[in-house]
Amino acid sequence: MREFEKRRSGSVLIGVIIMAIIVGVVAGNYLKSASLEYKLSRQTVYMQSALNLAEAGLEEAFLGIEKSDWSTWTRVGSGVYYKNISSVSFGDGTTGTVKVYIDSSGSESVLVSEGTVADALGNSATKQVFISLSVRSLFANGLTSKDSITFSGNNVVVDSYDSTLGPYDGPSDGGTNYSNEGSVASTSVVTESIGIGNGTVYGYAFTGPGLVPGVRNGYIGPTRPAPIRGYDTDYVSDDFTSDIPDVVIPSLTADYSVVPDGGTIGVAGASVPTVYDMTGNFRNDSSDVLEIDGPVVIIIDGNFSVRGEIEITEYGSAEFYISGDADFGGNGVANKSDIPEKLMIYGTSTTSGAQTISVHGNGQASFVVYAPYAEVTMNGGGSSGEMSGAVVAESIRMTGNANFHYDVNLKNLDSDGAKQLGYWRELKGNSRIDFTSTGTIATGLAALVAGL
Repeated sequence: MREFEKRRSGSVLIGVIIMAIIVGVVAGNYLKSASLEYKLSRQTVYMQSALNLAEAGLEEAFLGIEKSDWSTWTRVGSGVYYKNISSVSFGDGTTGTVKVYIDSSGSESVLVSEGTVADALGNSATKQVFISLSVRSLFANGLTSKDSITFSGNNVVVDSYDSTLGPYDGPSDGGTNYSNEGSVASTSVVTESIGIGNGTVYGYAFTGPGLVPGVRNGYIGPTRPAPIRGYDTDYVSDDFTSDIPDVVIPSLTADYSVVPDGGTIGVAGASVPTVYDMTGNFRNDSSDVLEIDGPVVIIIDGNFSVRGEIEITEYGSAEFYISGDADFGGNGVANKSDIPEKLMIYGTSTTSGAQTISVHGNGQASFVVYAPYAEVTMNGGGSSGEMSGAVVAESIRMTGNANFHYDVNLKNLDSDGAKQLGYWRELKGNSRIDFTSTGTIATGLAALVAGL
């Protein structure tokens, strides 16, 4: 009996030991899991805090740009500044540092910021953010619409050039004054607000949130000659927004109340424009040639039609403010300077869809159109219909053999000097910049910008 009780007692003891081992293993795994979750949670918090610090550094740079105050920064070179903020405290021995570098020596400012969070146990997290800032302009893109941009036909092409280097000189003529910045943009949130069909955009397409451009057999991107169809994803963005203000008609004292349909107007070399303020419709017939030989401002409260020719000499420039429909046909407006900003066409209607502006014919035209409530149509016609400049409108349609060359120099036109965000990117992996010194930052930033 006693022997049996001893055996039973031993069995119970073994069971208790086994149970204790199981509980210990479970508890150990639980503690290990809880510890891992704590570490992961802590690292997540640190990473988010580091990103917040990096973006706070960019905000500090924005203030410097806005106020032109670099008194608390280290000047590295002309337009180049660096700042190290190392006194950020999160409590419990956790601290943060921010390093910011800005290079605004060029037309576009580039900034990179690094935020780091570290605790007393040696745990840390680092984040880097790069952004570029461009000058805010009404003509930051070749074609900008509030509603839609539509290409119809098989030979519609958009690309770019720089008028400060002379007229457009494309690859088909063995030229060098051309580039792949022919950007098109729409603020609309309607599907296929940009529909290029069978056309080609050598440059970028910017749409509203969540949208993609409509491409059938066309192409968007930098590759020449264009592939059969599709678009380069690096050249398409779906976060485009833009403030397109109404046209403000200048308050000027009129020199004349009627615009002649022929003859010569404007004074060559004049510093003050000759002002025409006309109520009623203007029509230039097929046999009429109106020469503009100096600066003029033409305000027309009515429709505008060209069936003959308007010629702007190398000494001339014109600003048209038109409230009604405008038709630049026939031989159109010949801008002899080949500088688009010497022919400014403003549509002054403030009613959606109430104005149409048409540019067509077989000749070459250099112009800038700003008409926030107008439908603008461009038809090249023939085989030599080429247009250069920029267009901002409610809707834009290109047909026939229309080739449009965006003048990148127009980014500087009608700018208030303020900066706008051009590019945002969190730097990861091999794209990270070495923040050891301002020299290593400059080297890494130059390589990054070159690769964009």
